Amino acid sequence: MIYKPGGDENWTKDGWFAGDPDVHSETFGLVFIGLDGRPLTSDDSACSQAPNLRFDPDSLFNEATRLRADLGAQAIALAKRLREIYEQVPGRQADLETAKVALKTRMEAKALTSFEQLKQDTVASRWLLLIGELELSRKRIETKIERVSETIELIVIEAGRFDNFEAEERLAERSEDLVTLTVLLDDAKHLLGEDTPLAALDDGAKLSAAEEWFQRDFEK
Repeated sequence: MIYKPGGDENWTKDGWFAGDPDVHSETFGLVFIGLDGRPLTSDDSACSQAPNLRFDPDSLFNEATRLRADLGAQAIALAKRLREIYEQVPGRQADLETAKVALKTRMEAKALTSFEQLKQDTVASRWLLLIGELELSRKRIETKIERVSETIELIVIEAGRFDNFEAEERLAERSEDLVTLTVLLDDAKHLLGEDTPLAALDDGAKLSAAEEWFQRDFEK
């Protein structure tokens, strides 16, 4: 587009009106002339100020983009949670060693040699419950470390796919990819949730964990 001289003056592609090339019009109006430099031709239409969006506001792409942003936030939260879990390991191990020493002392004092005898003893049975809780806690920590680490890795993978434009197009067209992101986000939120307190577990589960520990470690 160029400036058109006022009135009915003719004009040229260079912006001058016909007649005297050294004289400019005092008034101007704005018109579209397209790419050919000539007025009143087929390419003079004004550009659309509201072009069609490549993807509509309700598209899977926009939903997937939102989920990708949520996953980024969850990855940060999971990394923080992972550090917290790792910090619990030394304390749990120290508590288990303390309980093991105390149980061994009780066994020697009362001449207890089998797990069944330990369960019948008033003091030893309480140590077994504590050891069972600590063992369940250890297993839970190991499982959570594995799952959190895996989920973080999956989030990194999906984020990498999103950083590629072609991958974004595929996600916009394939609903199964959106489902994958949704499931991954739900898993991340679940991992950040609170676990059932170990004290709320029944004694049978604790004793079972303690017996497994006793046979694996204590009798060696």
